[in-house]
Amino acid sequence: MDKPSAIQLLDAVIAYLRDEMVPALDGAQAFKARVAANALDLARRELAYGAAAEAEDGARLRAL
Repeated sequence: MDKPSAIQLLDAVIAYLRDEMVPALDGAQAFKARVAANALDLARRELAYGAAAEAEDGARLRAL
């Protein structure tokens, strides 16, 4: 069995927070769970696309 990637682990935790925790919580706790899921989603996107985005930014800067 292969070890899950960091992105797969983040996807699992994000889904758990959004699908299991947020509906089970109320008020401030649900809000905090949504904030946590959004923060993890941001980290996931950075991990997935960060290097490519930095390379594109560098290319655009060099073109100036």
